[in-house]
Amino acid sequence: MAKIKQGIFGGFSGKIGNVIGSSWKGINVMKIMPTSVANPKTAAQVANRGRFTYATAFAKVILLAIVKPLNDRAAQLMSGYNKFVKQSIEAFNSSGLNDLSKIVISTGRIAPAKTLVVTGAAGQKQLDLEWAFDETVPTALATDKAYILIVNKTNGEVATSSAEFVRAEEAGEVSFPSNMTAGDDVGIYIAFTNTLGESGPQAANIKEIE
Repeated sequence: MAKIKQGIFGGFSGKIGNVIGSSWKGINVMKIMPTSVANPKTAAQVANRGRFTYATAFAKVILLAIVKPLNDRAAQLMSGYNKFVKQSIEAFNSSGLNDLSKIVISTGRIAPAKTLVVTGAAGQKQLDLEWAFDETVPTALATDKAYILIVNKTNGEVATSSAEFVRAEEAGEVSFPSNMTAGDDVGIYIAFTNTLGESGPQAANIKEIE
């Protein structure tokens, strides 16, 4: 039995026929149950499912350190997790991570890192980042916190730094659990949040370790 919460124009909870009513983040939602469920397995559909599987698995790995702090506030009618997957799914294919340039950790209104420079070499366990801080930019504050993601596509390692550095420091570093090797493809991403929790677009640097 379904219960109408706010009269005939309000939302309802429960089931009426094949319609299910519920509430999500204060929004009234209705879902229609399918009369039958098909499970086609064309090559394209299998590839899309594989891509989605890898994208969601990747999002879970960096969920607390990167995804939620950079995306929860900006997400509209979805979670920050879903926002990240939607933005970054093109980075994956049915075999895993395919294109580092298509990972998107953040969008928003505050200023991104400016003139991002990354240094690091084979055999090292960390990458060093440097960026410029322009005090004249209204949406770039000295106290903005940096969120950094490093992805080594070659060996599958991921490293993060969450709010350990601020914009005014103009530098930070992220350590890997093991050494990098010459020829490794590595993606470096940085975005900032302000004291209100607002985020900004990422700056990214895709490089081959020398």
